[in-house]
Amino acid sequence: MDINQLQDDVRMYAKEAINYENNNDYSNAKKFFTKAASSLNILRRADENKYNIPTYNKKMEDYLKKAKEMEEKEQENKKIKVDADGKKEDDENAKLMEQLSGTLITEKPNVKWEDVAGLEKAKEALREAVIIPIQFPQLFKGKRKPWKGILLYGPPGTGKSFLAKAAATETGGQFFSVSAANIVSKWMGESEKLVKGIFDIARKNKPAIIFFDEIDSVMSARSENENDATRRLKTQFLIEMQGVGKDDEGILVLGATNIPWALDPAVRRRFQKKIYINLPEENARRLMFKLNLGQTDNDITEQEFDTLAKLTDGYSGSDIATLTQDAIYEPLRKVQRAKFFKYINNNQNLICCSPSDEGALEMKMSDFSDNNRYFYYVNTGNGRSKLVEIREEEENGKTVRKWPLPPVNKKKQNNMELIEQPIHHDFEIKVHPSMLKCPKVTFEDYIHSIQKIKATVNKDDLKLNEQFTKDFGQEG
Repeated sequence: MDINQLQDDVRMYAKEAINYENNNDYSNAKKFFTKAASSLNILRRADENKYNIPTYNKKMEDYLKKAKEMEEKEQENKKIKVDADGKKEDDENAKLMEQLSGTLITEKPNVKWEDVAGLEKAKEALREAVIIPIQFPQLFKGKRKPWKGILLYGPPGTGKSFLAKAAATETGGQFFSVSAANIVSKWMGESEKLVKGIFDIARKNKPAIIFFDEIDSVMSARSENENDATRRLKTQFLIEMQGVGKDDEGILVLGATNIPWALDPAVRRRFQKKIYINLPEENARRLMFKLNLGQTDNDITEQEFDTLAKLTDGYSGSDIATLTQDAIYEPLRKVQRAKFFKYINNNQNLICCSPSDEGALEMKMSDFSDNNRYFYYVNTGNGRSKLVEIREEEENGKTVRKWPLPPVNKKKQNNMELIEQPIHHDFEIKVHPSMLKCPKVTFEDYIHSIQKIKATVNKDDLKLNEQFTKDFGQEG
């Protein structure tokens, strides 16, 4: 028997088996791994070199193990998936659940009630609906039941989504964040299944919050010209919200919208409480400035915070966050424009300064490179100093520092002579990126940013929200 031919057969069978395994064709992969092991067994008996036998045995054992592994994977794929209730799910439902798993936030948002400025009535309503029923279930018996649906509405950027995250954090339960992209599908009947699937998963993971952001995008008022797919989607949502014949205890549906008047009346009715999230009041704006600044170094006094709160009447929470972000960048812009720096913190840091400041050094931000750079002082008159870089060169295997000899008069200014100097100088300094320090945020930085960052909320939209509150809602 031709040993070379047998060896070629083993390699061919093993290669085919690996290709089938990579394509998840476990049946053929098992067949070819078995063929490779069988050919190795024949080769082992035909080869007269006894020193090859241990190698053949090891390879044959590996191929048989792979064949068994392929058989197990094949059987696993044939198994019918069973859900938590013990009911069999077909492949279509399994695929649907896998698609919906992307809407579930496995890690609860790290937003506390203290992080939400103002909105005390909205917080109280959410505590009634979410926190208290979980902590004190014995209080909700008989006709006293937790709220099932709460609609948060108001101008954009006022903290509706932030409130929902805070409620999810406090409950410690599952949080589903749903948008139009999660439930709208081009395939016939799939949108309704997605809506039903979200509520089914929530019922299995109580306590749970289902948060529909921008709910008006999929639940607008029905009309005669509406297509059938959209109509069926809304109908399924209404059925799930009603919860007929299903246990919805421990599930809260939160909706957020900027245009509540555009919602379908039946959807509006399903939300038992409708809370108006208005623009922040002066005290809330004052707190927002502090929360957005956080630990950023600043020199802003309590009185200046009061002034900022008064100057930003009509700003939303999002507007204040954008304004603060721009103000925080103002010190960085100063550093980029600066031409003079001075030492602070016992010569550990350099900060931009005025040319008239004591110890002002003429340099710019680009002088702070990735590597250590060495400079020496050159007196330029008027009590100022300029930094001139010391150059390092390799000569005869040694590092030699050279520095331009300061010109005696203007004639030699453009013809500096490089002279060799010892490695250390009392007058040389080191400059590194880590030494650069940014100035503190000041009240003037905010005033400069206010001139650029304007309020984004339209007054006409405020009037519409206020009218909706008079007709259907309550102040938050």
